[in-house]
Amino acid sequence: MWETRKYSDGKIASTHEAQEAAERYFKRTDLIGRNKEEVFELVGHPQKSNDSVYNFPFYPPEEENVIVYRFDTGNYGWQFNIILDDNDTVTKVVKLGIE
Repeated sequence: MWETRKYSDGKIASTHEAQEAAERYFKRTDLIGRNKEEVFELVGHPQKSNDSVYNFPFYPPEEENVIVYRFDTGNYGWQFNIILDDNDTVTKVVKLGIE
């Protein structure tokens, strides 16, 4: 899910296969009730797990305490917002399409 490649525009971004893997992973993995450190241990750190130029939110989170994972080729992809409560415990996972 963290696979990247250099595209014709020279940017390094997620592959289509990585996007599909991320979608499957977040669909199958129950993160609700886990704390922030457990999320990083299970999923990886969003800014440190790959060398994609798209390691920032496409959609700025509405909530304050959110971990954002973005898998994007530069043309399309997914953003997963992991919503945390005041105790840094996951309460919700939101999947957003990027087009």
